[in-house]
Amino acid sequence: MLPQLSVRIEGPAFAREGQMHALATLADIAGFDLRWIEDGEAQLHYGPTSPQTGFWVPMDAGAWERLYRKERIDASLRERPYFGVPIHPLFVMPESGDVDLPASLFFFLMLHDQWTVPERDQFKRFPAAASLLGRNDLIDVPVASRYGRALREALRANGFAVTDTGRFGGRSAALCLTHDIDYISKFTPGLLFREAVRNLLFNRRKVSLRARVTRFREYLAFARRERDPYVYSIHRMMELQQRYGMRATYLFKAGGTDKRDVTYNPGGERARSLMRRIQEQGHDLGVHPSFNAYNDGRMMEGEVARIAEAGASRPRSVRQHYLRFEYPVTWRLHEQCGLSVDSTLGFAEREGFRNGFCHPFQPFDIERNRPFDIWELPLTAMDGTLASYRSMDPEAAQQRLHQLLDVVRAEQGVAVLLFHNTVFDAHDFPGWGEVFEQTLGYAAECGDLLCASMQEIVRLWQSRFTP
Repeated sequence: MLPQLSVRIEGPAFAREGQMHALATLADIAGFDLRWIEDGEAQLHYGPTSPQTGFWVPMDAGAWERLYRKERIDASLRERPYFGVPIHPLFVMPESGDVDLPASLFFFLMLHDQWTVPERDQFKRFPAAASLLGRNDLIDVPVASRYGRALREALRANGFAVTDTGRFGGRSAALCLTHDIDYISKFTPGLLFREAVRNLLFNRRKVSLRARVTRFREYLAFARRERDPYVYSIHRMMELQQRYGMRATYLFKAGGTDKRDVTYNPGGERARSLMRRIQEQGHDLGVHPSFNAYNDGRMMEGEVARIAEAGASRPRSVRQHYLRFEYPVTWRLHEQCGLSVDSTLGFAEREGFRNGFCHPFQPFDIERNRPFDIWELPLTAMDGTLASYRSMDPEAAQQRLHQLLDVVRAEQGVAVLLFHNTVFDAHDFPGWGEVFEQTLGYAAECGDLLCASMQEIVRLWQSRFTP
């Protein structure tokens, strides 16, 4: 059972729900449970003036007005120490220099940038460079999560008992391996055209005739299921996960109308066989909604239902295809479809911490003034980001993943990594299978990382409040 604090809030009534949720999220990360009181002395007081007793968390009432008005906020997030923790606060009161930690955190809980910054990329995604963290060159820093660690150290310094037990099944941090299954067959008409016409005939790759013929023969061998690299990748990933005692989440597609949706039938024999094997190995089976499903409720529900039918159980884990996401629409659709854990929040073009979190959290629906009934596990890094957007070779990618895992371990958080089932396709992605294998080996050597599925990690995060 975690230590419990009595908390009293004195501030504008319109923001009470947001303030309570921000404080509860800070306490989640700090390792405390909260008990709300209206009158009397509290152990923790959040308000504009310091109480006579208890620990005071300063409040900037003007900051909450700006947040609820959805006013654009541009700030220089300068680093400053807070009880020994280097933080980058958003709201610092100019006269006193006091920091409003809950208001600073709430900016990220409500995805404030999504409301106030209009920039979008060609796929209508919010770009890293337009975010507050991007503008301050802080995407590599879990800014929001550090607010929780800062509160933890402040309470420790003021004599409160702090539990240091592992948060994730006895481990201090967690690794969540996720796999978006965009394809289950490499031998398709489109890829056959690419190999026969573009590569073999027109030599798009600029190689010798002998190399072109060899590559084409290799491709033709993929017509046999046992040679298909996309199927092999799934089996190989599960084999390595079983070796290290790790569990993952595999997210399958179930439809799509856009050219970026490479469709397969989730009810077909090949897909069903893969889903069955994944579940037999103890992994989580999720849904990977199609390119246009992120704001289309009927489409998303249909795809969830098809995965439920094919996998014999309704999926609860989700990540949107192409990381397409519209706040608050996408999360509301997740709620309606019975999805409980999402891992879409990440920048396609940049690894790191999209909204400053490396912990599970419930985002806040500012229009309805309540938390979403969704847990978010923010995406830390994706193989496609490192290979395509960042042009890293496998060796550089491996070093980068080690760095990110070390950052998350220091914060006692969760690193969510996305490896597609193309990593062991040496035909098009040579060396990336080794990146996956070495990542698992590094995580195992760390000793303090639990490697579990999206559902298991959130379950442990929630259950740590119970005896």
